Amino acid sequence: MAENAFESVLKRVCSDPELEAEWLRMLSQLEYAGCRKIVKSVPFEKVDLSVLNHVMEEASHAYLLRAQADRLGRVALSSVLNEIAWTYFQTLDHGVSRLHGEGYLYPPVSWIIERRVLEVYPLYLSATRQLGVKKVLSRILAQEQRHGAQFEALKLDERFKAAAVEWEASLWSDFVLGLQSWVAPKRAVRQAAHASL
Repeated sequence: MAENAFESVLKRVCSDPELEAEWLRMLSQLEYAGCRKIVKSVPFEKVDLSVLNHVMEEASHAYLLRAQADRLGRVALSSVLNEIAWTYFQTLDHGVSRLHGEGYLYPPVSWIIERRVLEVYPLYLSATRQLGVKKVLSRILAQEQRHGAQFEALKLDERFKAAAVEWEASLWSDFVLGLQSWVAPKRAVRQAAHASL
C-alpha cells in the first residue's frame, strides 16, 4: 500500500516544479546526512579507499541533487518536509543501530538505506519530466547499485536483516504518510486558485 501511495505523491511532486525543487532539496539533505553518517561512524583505522569513495559519492549526490533543485527554483525546504525527512533518517539510524547491537555500525545502517534508495530513485526517475534530473538520477543510481552490491556481499546476519527490513518498512509507511500531508495543502491551495479564475 505504501508503494502505491508513494507513487501518487511522486506524481503530484513531479507535476509542479516548485514542489519538485523542494523534494530535490530534501533528497540532497538526506544524501548529505548519509555522507556525514559515514564520516562519523567509521573509525580512523577502518578508513580505506572503499569508504573514502563512498563518502565522495554521497557528497556528490547531495551536490548534484541540490544543483537540480536550484535550477528548478530557489525554493526553501519547508519545516514540514524537513521534519518528515529528519525523523525518518534519525529514527532509522537509531533503530537499526539498536537492532544490530554493539560494533561497527557503518555497514548495517548503510545497507538498509541503500535498499530504500534503490527502490525510490528508479520510481522517481520514471516520474520526473525534468531531463536534468533524469540524467543526475541515472548517474546516482549507477553508483548506488554498486554500493548496494558491496553491502550485500558483506553477508550481514540474516536475523538482523529481516528485523531491519521490517523496522524500516514501518518507518517508510510513516514517511509516506508525512509526504501525503505535505503535498495535500499545496494541492488544496492550487485548486482554490484555479476555481477562483
